[in-house]
Amino acid sequence: MNSKGSVFFLLVFLSLLIGLHAQTTTIDFESGDSGTNWAWTVTENGSNPALTFPVNPDNTGDNTSATVAQFTAEDAGNPWALCYTDDIDLFEFDATNSMVSIMVYKPAVSPVAIKFEGLSLPVEIQISNTLIDQWEQIDFDFSSSIGNTYNRLVIIPDFADRSQDNIIYFDNIVVPEENIIPAINDASLSDLLVDGSTIDGFDTDIYIYNVELADGTTTVPTLTATTTIPNASYQVNDAAVLPGTSEVVVTAEDGITILTYSIAFTISQPVVLDTPAPTPDELQEDVISIYSDSYTDIAGTNFNPFWGQSTQVSFEDVNGNNMMKYDTFNYQGTQLNGNQDLSLMEYVHIDVWTEDATVVLFSPISITTGEHLVSLTPINIGSWNSYDIPLTDFVGMTFIDIHQLKFDGQAGVTPSTIYLDNIYFWKAPVVAGSDATLADLLVGGTTIAGFSSIILSYDYELANGTPRIPTITATTNDPNASYVVNNPASVPGASAIVVTADDNITVLTYTINFTYAAATPVTPAPTPTADSTNVISLYSDAYQDVTVDTWSAVWDQADVVDELINTDNVKLYTNFVYAGIEFTSQTIDATSMTHFHMDVWTPDDTSAPSEFKVKLVDFGTDGSWGGGDDVEHELIFGEATLNTESWVSLDIPLTDFINLTTSGHLAQLIISGTPNTVYVDNVYFYTDNPVALGIPQNVAVLFAGTDITISWDEVSGATSYVVYESDTPNGAYSTVIGGSYIGTSWTGIAQSNRRFYIVKAANVPVR
Repeated sequence: MNSKGSVFFLLVFLSLLIGLHAQTTTIDFESGDSGTNWAWTVTENGSNPALTFPVNPDNTGDNTSATVAQFTAEDAGNPWALCYTDDIDLFEFDATNSMVSIMVYKPAVSPVAIKFEGLSLPVEIQISNTLIDQWEQIDFDFSSSIGNTYNRLVIIPDFADRSQDNIIYFDNIVVPEENIIPAINDASLSDLLVDGSTIDGFDTDIYIYNVELADGTTTVPTLTATTTIPNASYQVNDAAVLPGTSEVVVTAEDGITILTYSIAFTISQPVVLDTPAPTPDELQEDVISIYSDSYTDIAGTNFNPFWGQSTQVSFEDVNGNNMMKYDTFNYQGTQLNGNQDLSLMEYVHIDVWTEDATVVLFSPISITTGEHLVSLTPINIGSWNSYDIPLTDFVGMTFIDIHQLKFDGQAGVTPSTIYLDNIYFWKAPVVAGSDATLADLLVGGTTIAGFSSIILSYDYELANGTPRIPTITATTNDPNASYVVNNPASVPGASAIVVTADDNITVLTYTINFTYAAATPVTPAPTPTADSTNVISLYSDAYQDVTVDTWSAVWDQADVVDELINTDNVKLYTNFVYAGIEFTSQTIDATSMTHFHMDVWTPDDTSAPSEFKVKLVDFGTDGSWGGGDDVEHELIFGEATLNTESWVSLDIPLTDFINLTTSGHLAQLIISGTPNTVYVDNVYFYTDNPVALGIPQNVAVLFAGTDITISWDEVSGATSYVVYESDTPNGAYSTVIGGSYIGTSWTGIAQSNRRFYIVKAANVPVR
């Protein structure tokens, strides 16, 4: 008895162990293993570059795999750029396999989405990474989908808007393993397509469908299908004529079980416009009409200017009412006679009838603020659609100078046909004595930008340091209305223009929000004092600069322009989050340098927690990123170093960049921080411990046409040379501008006046 009891206990224990074992498999992308030999489809990703399987970019941390998957999320792609595979086995989520994980290595923080598709409704979970340029495992809990069945894995590795291509690596994807054995008698379909698109209302258990084809269709649509079980087969029996019925006959793997899906095709009847648009009921005095039989239209309108459109414009009579027809419509403009002031109007009315259009967008067009297209929705086919659009829906537009109208249907069925009627702008009738609107609003004698009587709030930027708010005046639409201007005590602040109607009851308040423009440097940065023979300059008027490929890389978040402060050139960064300064084409050897210098100036608040960061990146001996020998280090400067509206000189020992263990191939300088606006000058490396060098001997001067060449003997220990010039032999010498150095010679353009030259040896890299 004891022996049998022990055997029974052991069997139960083993059963529990088997039941508790996680039924999962790992896609590890190693050579010959799962993932690399699967079919992966990339879509929604610009040019859809294929998934590749390179060497692990960092196998020293949490992920020691040799091979990983690489996905390039393109700037031109959608935020949901993705890849998917159908090579995972059919599985059902249960309590042992509902935890899914993936390891990612990303250049930015953004959501990572894992999605499964198959026999059950798709399920998707998004979780953001928290680390940048490091391997990180993300876990997804699909326990809410237990009982669902799937056979497609979808990965969206960078679910966000992006302004540059992002390279993402992923690896070691843990997914459920196969736990469903397909039934050999399953003759169902998992998809049924008509001319390449899934039939409306498809369901694997629905066997009869009705499809209406466009009027005039004579060709039987092409039917394709996907069987639920791969080893099942199907045959399409097309309808002999239209209207008619096609069949998809599915035979299961057992060769016995058969299911038939029937698709009945009918032909739609043509839709005919036989009734005019509804008659509008706004009063003429509240309307400015563009096209309508009910009102007096503004004169001189051109309803068919040529803008390169395919649209054909014509006019038809429908039961005594004129309609405008856009045939083969893609987009169409209307040119008004001069600039129309529609600022007193509140709405635009449009009547649209169509038999096939799915999208119609509309916008007035202002001379000063352009267009803002608004969608006309909903669109009911075969009946008149009346739209009254508030002018406030046209965001950012002014209505004092409308000179054109635009209809656009390119986002839907193109070309299509639409009929238009009753295009007019209108406003609600004003009760006598209750008009508290303004006809004009002026700051310093000039109408405020974007003024409209229906826009109550405005922003106005004053020059920095303006001592007082300019005089504000206004004109009321009703001469009997009055207004009062209440100015703020200081700037920034808001002025309130309170308008009281003639009835002394109705009140409107217009607001002008005054702010100061950002301050700018009055004086340039301090002039550097380091000897040019000991300097490698990226940017300075005091030195000859090396080649810098860009001061704002395509992947950064900043705008940069060149500015002059007095006569000094500076770089101005605005919308500043981080900026990539790259010199990858000619990397810098700073091994003989001891310091990095940069002058910065900002108008923004530099008190804590404000900070400014400086990062140096060395690409290693291979001179390119990603070779395994790259090093970098970032320093952070806070309120103890920074200062608002004052030049700050960052003079940093290179030894402070602790992780920058090599500096022979510097390729990037990355600056970042919280100031929104930053001026930068005098960016250079220098040494405060130069090696003593000899004086170049046997200096010779040769003239050839307009060129002058100066040559000299090589100096032991020198890595470069600098030529200086002066008007007098004992005067102040400055570095020659231009020309070219080749070995122990320099060639430039000879000057028309007498010049004196000095040659010095240097031990900084050749420029």
